[in-house]
Amino acid sequence: MKEKQLGFYKDTSKLFTEEELQLYLANDEKFYKKHAEKDWLEPYHNIKMLAEATQLPSLTSFISDTPRGSNGNRSETEEYALKSVIAQERLDFLHESINRLPNELREIIKKKFLTRNEAGKRYSNTYIADVLGLSHATFYRLQNQALSELGAMLYQYNFKSEEEWKEWLIMMAIDFVKSFLNGIKELSILALQGVIYIAPKLLLFFLFMIFLTVTGLFDEILKVISLEWINIDEAREKMHLRGFGG
Repeated sequence: MKEKQLGFYKDTSKLFTEEELQLYLANDEKFYKKHAEKDWLEPYHNIKMLAEATQLPSLTSFISDTPRGSNGNRSETEEYALKSVIAQERLDFLHESINRLPNELREIIKKKFLTRNEAGKRYSNTYIADVLGLSHATFYRLQNQALSELGAMLYQYNFKSEEEWKEWLIMMAIDFVKSFLNGIKELSILALQGVIYIAPKLLLFFLFMIFLTVTGLFDEILKVISLEWINIDEAREKMHLRGFGG
């Protein structure tokens, strides 16, 4: 695999030294090995148990038959059913990827991670090496190769197909529109609350102005607070002298 990768990177020889390329490829393989082992193979049996729930019609029927609540959320049963479907998809993708490995590498992965002994534990490396007729050094070399190649294939699961991307973008657009409409709704509610709060005060203000107009006090106030009375204190004094003050 490393030779194939070096072939792929041959055009970069002018940019990187051979040591830098080897270091990059070593880190690359280390990443894929960890991805395959930690994210897929170690939780394999848990994923398998969860995926088995997709065989129950009573669960999967909730996905399409049961209407959502008023808040748009799914029930716990529906969420569990959806997780089961996703687990089954991951399981299928894992098995397909393992089957694409060369026979010797495939057997190592299956015996090391997919099967258990009578105690429910993994088989030891020594036991697997003996069963396959491999030396310990050869077994560890092939196991590292198997994990690296498998991890590179499994990493493709993170990239959606073109159709999946289109579906995802449509869903994102729908969610955006819903969020936008909810925002407008919340602003309308706040505006209505503001009107309800201000309306009584505005009503009192207009009633007071009507009272001043009817009683003739409004004109007197305008005369007092005119351009010739710039100083507020003087305006108050004038109002007092005309009988409108305390």
